Amino acid sequence: MNQIETLVDVFARNVAAQTDAVRRGEAAAGNKHARRVGQAFQGLCDIGDAGRDALCVLFAHVRPDVRAMAAAFLLRYRTAEALEVLREVARGSGLVSFGASEAMKRWEDGTWALDPALTARRTRESASEQLVRARRSSVLDTEQVRLATVNLGHIDVGPLADQLRNAGVSNAEALAGLAVVSSRISTKPTPLATLQLGESRCGGGPDVPPDFVWPTRDGEPLTFLAQFDLSQIRMPSLPEEGWLLFFYDVERQPWGFLPQDAEGAHVAYVSSPRHVLVRREHPAIEDTACTSESCSISMTPTVNLPHVWDSIIAAAGLEVPRAQWEAYASVAAAVSGVEEDSLHHHLLGHPQLVQDDMRGQCELVANGVSCDGPRAYRGERAQQLLRRGAVEWELLLQIDSDEQGPGWMWGGSGRLYFWIRRSDIASRAFEETRVILQCG
Repeated sequence: MNQIETLVDVFARNVAAQTDAVRRGEAAAGNKHARRVGQAFQGLCDIGDAGRDALCVLFAHVRPDVRAMAAAFLLRYRTAEALEVLREVARGSGLVSFGASEAMKRWEDGTWALDPALTARRTRESASEQLVRARRSSVLDTEQVRLATVNLGHIDVGPLADQLRNAGVSNAEALAGLAVVSSRISTKPTPLATLQLGESRCGGGPDVPPDFVWPTRDGEPLTFLAQFDLSQIRMPSLPEEGWLLFFYDVERQPWGFLPQDAEGAHVAYVSSPRHVLVRREHPAIEDTACTSESCSISMTPTVNLPHVWDSIIAAAGLEVPRAQWEAYASVAAAVSGVEEDSLHHHLLGHPQLVQDDMRGQCELVANGVSCDGPRAYRGERAQQLLRRGAVEWELLLQIDSDEQGPGWMWGGSGRLYFWIRRSDIASRAFEETRVILQCG
C-alpha cells in the first residue's frame, strides 16, 4: 500500500476498534483509537485534496461506524455525499446512529469543526489548534471547546489534551485519556398530562407495564425520581431499547454507607413494548413529600474529566498536583459546559464530587462491609476488595439538588449518585445499582 492507502486503512481500523472499545466500556482503549483516527485524518489533510478524496472510499465501507466517521470528517469537502451517508446511518439505532445525527446537527447549526474551511489567515486549522487559540483568547469559548472535543459520541483526545496542556496541567494526554462521554440533563417544570407516555422525564409517576411491582423499603413505597427512554438517548454501554426508572427513599434519604442502604434506592429496567405502558401514581399520592414535580428534560452529549479526588486517576498511575487543581478544574468545567459548583444532572460520565471518591465505598458496601468510619477501609479483606473491584464501578446517574425543577433537596444541597458495575450494565442487572448521597 502507498502512503495514502495506509492512512485510509489506519483510519478505518481505528474507528472500528474505537467503537468496539466503547461498547465494552473500555474508555482508555477507545480514546487511544480516537487519537489514531485523528492522526490518520491529519496525515491525509497534510497530503491535500488527494488525501481527502481517498477517504471517500470509506463511504461504502461495510461498517456503519466507519462510513459515518468518514462522512463526518468530510462534511466540508464532500458535503452532499457525506450528508447522504450520515442520513442513511442515522436511520438505524444505537450509539453510531446517534452520533451520525449529532454530526448533521452540528453541521446545520454551524458548530461542526472537524476540518474547517480555508481562511485568509490560515489554510487549515485542526480541532486541536482551535482549542489552543480559544485558550489564548481573553475569553474562553467553552461551547467551542466542548463541541470540538466530542465526536460521534466518542472523545477526540487531542483537543482535550491540548486544552489541559495549555492550562499548565501535567500528564495532559494521559489525563485526557480518562475522559468519558456523558449526557447532561436539564429540567423544566411541565404538566404531567402534556408529557407523552414513555417520554424521558423527571417526577410525577412512572410509565410502566401493568404488572410492574413498585419498589419498597420496609413496606413503604420509594419515590419515583426519573425515567429515561433508552431508544432516544443511545449512550455508550446502555441498552439500545427500553427504559431505566430511578427510585429513592426521599424521606429517610439513606447515605449509602451501610449494606442495608441498598433497600433505599432502586433502578428498574423495563423492556416492554411502548404500547403496553400505563402511567402509575405513587401508592401514597396524598403524601406530597413522597412525590416530585413533573419535569420535561433535555439531554446534551458532553465530556466529563474525572474529579481530582476520583480514584480512577490514581488507578491509572496518575495524579493532578495540588498546585494544578484550579487549572484542571477550569478545563473540566469548560468541556462539560457546567461549572464545578453549578447544578449538574447527568447520565453516565464521571461524578462531580462533593466529598470523597465513591468507587471503593460501593465495592465494600456491595460486599457487606459497613463504611461508617475510616476503619472500614483498613482491614485485609477490605484492601483485597478495593484492589480487585473498586475500578469496576461506573456512575450511572448523578442527580443534583434541584428545587426549581422537580423540587429535590438532598441533605444540605447535596447530590445523589447511582453507581453500577460494568458487568451489571452488560447483563442488564440494573437492580444491583448502589446509591450514595453526598453533601457539603
